[in-house]
Amino acid sequence: MPREPLLSDPLVRPSRRWPAAVLAAAAVVAAVAASQSSLAYWNAAEPTETLSIVSGTAALTVVAPSAAPGSLVFPGKTVSYGGGGFANTGDVPLTVTVLRTDADAFAAALVVKIGAAPSTRPCSPTETVPPGGTASLGRHVPGADYVMCASVSLGSTAVVGPGATTSVTLDFTGVQS
Repeated sequence: MPREPLLSDPLVRPSRRWPAAVLAAAAVVAAVAASQSSLAYWNAAEPTETLSIVSGTAALTVVAPSAAPGSLVFPGKTVSYGGGGFANTGDVPLTVTVLRTDADAFAAALVVKIGAAPSTRPCSPTETVPPGGTASLGRHVPGADYVMCASVSLGSTAVVGPGATTSVTLDFTGVQS
């Protein structure tokens, strides 16, 4: 006849840890059910089309003003130059400056003035460009056309012989502003 298990038998002895483990598992299940939340994070991604990026340009077109044929400068006389212009043909606003380069002492004795105005207004040479120096023609927007004018005079105290010839170079620079 089979023998009856005894309480001292290790397979039959009830574990004291079993009720505590069951209670802990029940508490975890109850907490998850009560919170009704998920431990997963949802996400999505969608690429855009390729972006095309183009840089702007700085460009200046200059047409030098000219004097009427036969215009001569002499002490106390001013010669006017007109018909010139420039355009900001780039994409950015430009601050335009003029650098004067003289050929000799005769050129250095000349008083050179320059001016610019929108093409719809009259031009007046108001900015003096000193020998070896610069003058500003201000800020100019892209796509706008400007008329340009100049005047050249020789002071009454200048020491220059009759029939002298010289040249003055004006270099225009447009810097993004």
